[in-house]
Amino acid sequence: MKLVIAEKPALAKDIANAILDRKEERNDVIYGNDYAIVSAYGHLLTLADPQVYDEKYKTWNINDLPIYFENWKRVPDNEGYKRKRLALIGKLLKESDEVIHAGDPDDEGQLLIDEILDYFSYKGKVYRVLINDNIPENIKKEFQVLKDNQEFRKLGLAAYARQMADLAFGINETRLASLKLGLSNISTGRVQTPTLGLVVSRDRAIENHEKQRYYELMLKMNLTSNSNSYSDVIAKFKFNKENDTEQLVTDKSFYSDIINGLTDFKGEVEVTNKPKKNAPPLPYNLTKLQSDMNKKYGYGIKQTLDITQSLRDKYKAITYNRSDCQYLSDEFYEKAPGVLAVALSNVNSSLPLDYSIKSKCFSSENVSAHHAIIPQNIKLDISKFTEAERNVYVAIVERYAMQFLPTEKIEESEFKLPYKTGVFVYKESRVVDSGYKKYFSNKSDQENHEIFVEEGIYDFASKDYEIIEKETKPLKRYTPASLNSDLSSIAKYVSDEKIRNILKEKDKGVKGENGSIGTVATRGAIIELLLKRKFLEMKGNSIISTTLGREFYDLLPDGIKTADLTALWWLIQEDIKNGTRDVNDLQKSVVNEFRSHMDSAYKNVSITASKPNKIIVGKCPLCGSNVIEGKTTWYCEKYSKDDSGCDFRLFENVKYFDNTLKLTSNKVTQLLAGKSVEFNIKSKLGKKYPAEFELVLNGKYANLRKI
Repeated sequence: MKLVIAEKPALAKDIANAILDRKEERNDVIYGNDYAIVSAYGHLLTLADPQVYDEKYKTWNINDLPIYFENWKRVPDNEGYKRKRLALIGKLLKESDEVIHAGDPDDEGQLLIDEILDYFSYKGKVYRVLINDNIPENIKKEFQVLKDNQEFRKLGLAAYARQMADLAFGINETRLASLKLGLSNISTGRVQTPTLGLVVSRDRAIENHEKQRYYELMLKMNLTSNSNSYSDVIAKFKFNKENDTEQLVTDKSFYSDIINGLTDFKGEVEVTNKPKKNAPPLPYNLTKLQSDMNKKYGYGIKQTLDITQSLRDKYKAITYNRSDCQYLSDEFYEKAPGVLAVALSNVNSSLPLDYSIKSKCFSSENVSAHHAIIPQNIKLDISKFTEAERNVYVAIVERYAMQFLPTEKIEESEFKLPYKTGVFVYKESRVVDSGYKKYFSNKSDQENHEIFVEEGIYDFASKDYEIIEKETKPLKRYTPASLNSDLSSIAKYVSDEKIRNILKEKDKGVKGENGSIGTVATRGAIIELLLKRKFLEMKGNSIISTTLGREFYDLLPDGIKTADLTALWWLIQEDIKNGTRDVNDLQKSVVNEFRSHMDSAYKNVSITASKPNKIIVGKCPLCGSNVIEGKTTWYCEKYSKDDSGCDFRLFENVKYFDNTLKLTSNKVTQLLAGKSVEFNIKSKLGKKYPAEFELVLNGKYANLRKI
């Protein structure tokens, strides 16, 4: 039997539909044609907690630092459904003659299946299939050119190296800072700390901004020709580049020599009109979708990710949602009419789509590990969606439909009049054909506010001039949308040219990422974590750094607080891929950096900002005291590890048979108030259904019971 292990359930089904003439599904495995096709659920294994190696690491002790382990042990994920799937794959491996590795065609996808094979010490032959999209013809084609998985093993090792380094970084830096500063609700991370730094720097730039007055010289003139005449045409004065002038004119008198004689300025000028086209925006990747949904509806970055996950898993409504790519392979072009006919019907929309238009989004060479997010060819009743699910689905459908609408056609009118040490410049545009914007933009976007001059030779005469006073404006506060966007191009804020170039090289060939940190799938969670840690806070739709966040960021060692770290790590990962470095070398570099500042960091300093107030979520059912929100627990304020205090605690993850019930503070508050809370759980047959749970006490222990 040939065992195909896909990264996700949807891909497993796509593979089965493409390569099996007949198929039968039993116990989450699809059989047919001597194949067994199964999927993981993302990573089924995780790096072991330090206490798996030694119980002493449960207690945070500065003398135990640094904590790290070569070839860090991998253990099954705590989620019950993931453990069950891992066991199923292990059983199938014993029955298989060969394995076909169908992880995503990137470093992380390579690791995800390789680590399963390593965990079960699989010794049989392993082939690699590289699938970029879900088109059956392409999947069939790739199964005809299977490669030896050994050729790709080093890609997975690079991802494993990054995993180990990230964990070593987080454990050691967080424990060091927490222990030395006496703070409990803090954390550090390779991506987390530079993200905090972006917001801190932006806020300080805004607060330190001093308004500066500056002046612009505008000339009003009349233009006449044999066929046209225009009154009150306005042109702005610009100094020649070779003139040694300030970027902004901050003194009116600077224009004295310029305006002298300006009232008699006249002559002949040539006006040119140039056509310009604005194509519709490309289909969504996750970053663009998150930004648009934040701007339009105020959805958080992680909220939009969760909505797309629901659209994909619950309704099969969209293609892979965690994509960083805005392009599609050429084969999608042929299938678009059928897909959009169904999708537009789903959203009750009718658009005059022209399928002879081939958008630049259809470009196989620009597709990375995943393609753009588009609707699936599936009939849906979106009245069953939540409002947020409908909004996101409609946006994805409309963005794809735009690819088959005409471009916006604009005409630009321009002339330049040399005068003394500079030039008067006139530039205006008008919409000739609004194209796709006719259906997706406000009318105000298409209005012309200035005089548009037709092409030709004109006699001009100055009519009047005006020196306009303006003020410099500070940068805008970050929003979830703009912060998410900047994380995908953080290189532009890096002053070191070498580091900046490394970050850009890292993203070479990945459209939509340009010197980034983090991934499209993790950035939302990182922003939310910084908010949870009280390093950042929301004011309206603005993200602002708190005093705690600023003080903590300032105290971080320079070697770990910027995006430089991602660039340096990437270089080592590339060496691992090339076979010139060992998989543990990246983690060793983290440990060496940690040792270099372990003694000096946070020395004789303290956080002067108020430590985060303890969040009270209810009353203890054992003693009546306050129950406090912790990092992964909720506990009585009188809790003590010995027998001197109250024993009440509730953990974030509660086991119920094969289900893991994930508690939140809101749910804990309801439970403590004697109310029930709802979770979606799986039956023994694997079907999901909603169930109510209540809090029960068994002596000093607290648990949940299904009602």
